[in-house]
This record gives sequence, C-alpha cells and structure tokens, in this order.
Amino acid sequence: MAQDTSSKKQDKNKKSFFDKVKTWYKGITSELKKVTWPEKNKFKKNLAAVLVIIVVAVITILVFDSLVSMVLNVTGFYDVKQAPSAKPAITAPVEPEVTTIETSENEG
Repeated sequence: MAQDTSSKKQDKNKKSFFDKVKTWYKGITSELKKVTWPEKNKFKKNLAAVLVIIVVAVITILVFDSLVSMVLNVTGFYDVKQAPSAKPAITAPVEPEVTTIETSENEG
C-alpha cells in the first residue's frame, strides 16, 4: 500500500513537456514586463550607432584582408596558381594485374 501512494506522489510532481514550456513562457513574459524599454528616438539612435559600427568593422576587416593577401602574393609566399589540390583526381579505375605461373611439360 505504501508503494502505491509514493508512486502517485511522484506522478503528481512530474510535469509534462507542455506544462514545462507553459511555465517557461510565463516566466519569460513576466520578466519582459519588468524591462524598462527605451524611447523610440533613443532606440533609433542606438540602432544607427550599432549599424555604423558594424559597417566600419566590415570595411576594416575587408581592407586588412586585402592588404595581407596582396603582400603575400607579391612576396611569393602565397600563389593561387601553384596551390596544390587537396585531392588528386582519379581518371580511370586501376585494375589489378593478374600474374600467371607458367609450367613446362618436362617438369615432373
């Protein structure tokens, strides 16, 4: 009898997947209600600043990459024409050679 009541208590403590998702979603929405959101004008200014920083970073990386690539090509450390291929191409399947043993009739 004691085992039956303990198993029922364990079933009550276990939540289904959907109950867990529902609890998680309620927690997220309650936390988002506590957030102090910026005003529309301040949000636009911050968004513009972030986008400008991203564009500047992309341009900087592009210029640096181009300069390094150019220096390596000019000095000969890196040449696209001489770069080895990663995998050799197989043009035809290789068939194994069959060797035959010649026997003479005089052996005995």
